[in-house]
Amino acid sequence: MKNKEIIKILDELSRLSHDEQWTEVEKYSIEYLELLATTAYDNLQKKYLGPKIRDDHLLTAILIERVSKIDRDFEWTDDNKLKFISVNNRFIQVFESAYNEAVSIANALEDRIKNGDIFIKDYEITIRITPYIEDVFYDQMLDENGIGFVLSEPDLRIYPIECHISRHSLGEVPIYLDKSLNWNIEYFGDTFEKDYICYEIHELLDTQRWSFYDIANIKKIHADVVVEYQNYIEDM
Repeated sequence: MKNKEIIKILDELSRLSHDEQWTEVEKYSIEYLELLATTAYDNLQKKYLGPKIRDDHLLTAILIERVSKIDRDFEWTDDNKLKFISVNNRFIQVFESAYNEAVSIANALEDRIKNGDIFIKDYEITIRITPYIEDVFYDQMLDENGIGFVLSEPDLRIYPIECHISRHSLGEVPIYLDKSLNWNIEYFGDTFEKDYICYEIHELLDTQRWSFYDIANIKKIHADVVVEYQNYIEDM
C-alpha cells in the first residue's frame, strides 16, 4: 500500500461535502482507515504537501468510522474486562495523584498572594492526562506516525482531557474525581454494572474517537501539571 494511493484517496474525500464524506469513509477497511487517519493528521500538521484539508472534519469522520468497525466485532471476554477495568483504575490513580500535586502548588501560590508577594496576583494550573498505546496492532507507520500516536496527540485536541484549577475553582471537586457520576451503564449495558467507570473513559468513548479495543490496550498514562501565574498592572 503506497503513500501516494492514500494521499489520492484523501484528496478525493476532501473535495466532497461533509455528508458525502461520512458516506464514503464507510467503504474502507480498518487498515485503510488507520492509514487515512495518520496521513490526514500529518496533513493538518503540515508535515507533507497533500490535499488541502482545511479542518479536522474529515479526520473525525475517518476515526469515528474506524471505531464503529472495531467495536462491532469487539467481545467482552473476561480478559478484556480485566484489562479495561485495570486501565480505568489507573486513570483514577494518575488523576488523583496529579490533582493532589496541583492543589499543593495552588495552596503555595495562595500563600504568596496572601503574604503580599510583589509579583504574583493570579494563577491557573492545568492537569493534562494523556494515554499511549504500545501494541503490535498499532505498529503500522506512515510518515513515522501510527494510529496510536494520532489518537493520543493532544496538539490536535483529539484527546483534550484537561482540568483547570484557578483561584475561583480551588476546593471544588473536579468531574474527574466525582464518584457520584458513574459511567458504567451508558456504553456497556450490564457489563460493568457493579463497577465504577470514571469520566476519563467517558471522554475517550464519547468525544475522543477511541474504541473499546484501544482503551483496553493502553499501556502508558502521562500526567502533566502545567503552572502559569501572572502579574499585571491595572488602571493605568
